[in-house]
Amino acid sequence: MLGTMGAPQEMDVKGQQVWICCDDCKDQLLENPDEFLAKLKKG
Repeated sequence: MLGTMGAPQEMDVKGQQVWICCDDCKDQLLENPDEFLAKLKKG
């Protein structure tokens, strides 16, 4: 959940604004950007 592990971080992933909770999530997002963006579209 955003904000539970410090201030959320904003990232641009393939032209889409994405908010993440921590550096671990940043690493996972950068490894599999298409997977994360697909999850966001499902909402």
